[in-house]
Amino acid sequence: MLSLNATQQTIIASSEISASWLFTVTTAAPTTYRWSTKAKSFGGQSYTATILADSFGGISLNRSMSELSIQAPNTVVFSVTNSGNALSASDFEGASVLVQLVCSDGTNEAVIAQWKFRVKRCHAVYQRLEFICVDFVQEYLEGDYPDPPFIEGLAPSNDQAGKDGACVPVPFGTAYIPLRSVYVEADGARYYLLGPT
Repeated sequence: MLSLNATQQTIIASSEISASWLFTVTTAAPTTYRWSTKAKSFGGQSYTATILADSFGGISLNRSMSELSIQAPNTVVFSVTNSGNALSASDFEGASVLVQLVCSDGTNEAVIAQWKFRVKRCHAVYQRLEFICVDFVQEYLEGDYPDPPFIEGLAPSNDQAGKDGACVPVPFGTAYIPLRSVYVEADGARYYLLGPT
């Protein structure tokens, strides 16, 4: 449950409330980018309307499942315009992302909630950058599962079509190659086909 101060309580209790999502992205360089779904000034900073509104569906908060020893990551996914490919996706790998929910009642304006994430993946598609972020706590947790490698990492390619986010599957139990089998009555045996029948 959020602990709100008097100003925040006043804003939340208002019948006229407007909300803005502000993203502060800091790369390893360090370079700081201030983005939003609409142009906005807040706290003496200007945020440019770079976030594609239809790409941001909010923040996914997951319950930790201590009974299964799993800390499921909180995530956020969004895309930004990248006209002329001015920004490089590789610069944003591992960058920190501060997402702030700023609300206003017309008189008062304040940050109601904020979350910090790390960029897990960023890739360029059709003059935009697509970000996949997980909460920063994940890098401090012990263990390495689930952490299967991406197929594109095992066989790097300059072809952008290969960046589909597919992972190498982790088999449980006995793994079987999904091949069509044929039973030949004359031989009394079953054969597995690697090609056409």
